Amino acid sequence: MKTIKELKAEYDSKSITEIEQEAKKTQGKAKEIHAEFIEILFYMERTGRYKENALYKNTGFPQYIEFQFGIRWATYHETRLALGNFPDFSKKYSPALVTSIKSKCGAKKTPAVIKQIEAKQAKRKTPLVREEIQEIVDKYRKPVVVRPKPDIRLLKDQAIVAEQTVKEQGKVILTKDEQIVKLKATVKRLTAENAALRKENDELKAMMNPIATYFQEVPEMRAVAN
Repeated sequence: MKTIKELKAEYDSKSITEIEQEAKKTQGKAKEIHAEFIEILFYMERTGRYKENALYKNTGFPQYIEFQFGIRWATYHETRLALGNFPDFSKKYSPALVTSIKSKCGAKKTPAVIKQIEAKQAKRKTPLVREEIQEIVDKYRKPVVVRPKPDIRLLKDQAIVAEQTVKEQGKVILTKDEQIVKLKATVKRLTAENAALRKENDELKAMMNPIATYFQEVPEMRAVAN
């Protein structure tokens, strides 16, 4: 960038009208160059040729343009839409104005807002000032949604109730766990008792077997003796 000394040497001898005309001429060139820049990015996005750069072979396009050109995806995307849908208006004013109108008024109302700005400008020899454009935008602005402020006291009460509910649920879970422990203990106790009864039954059978055998043999012995 030139120093103020160099700039003074270049522009001090010129009138303000000449300086403004030169500034607008340069601004127009800058807008055209920026539009061409967006067109080049659009080409690489749609064709996928940006992947021919080995560094970005496995990278998405948003990351590519941010790291390679320092432009965010949202900025590129909105600028491309503005230039694509409203090329003349975007080049005359700026893609940023189209994006602002879209944000404030909504996509459906954007064409109507731009049409009114162009119609008003057509009746004027001098450019519209910012306030005049803003007045048109405000006519189509989306209604502002006023969100009620939260009742802090109510939120605190709800938090207390929620905390108490969690504690109660914790108690219920704990109670269920206790019941499971008790049931397991009962099953274990009944299993042990059942095993003891089986053992006792087996021992009784073992004691009864000789007696049963004796009574079966006695009649047979009597029959032989007779």
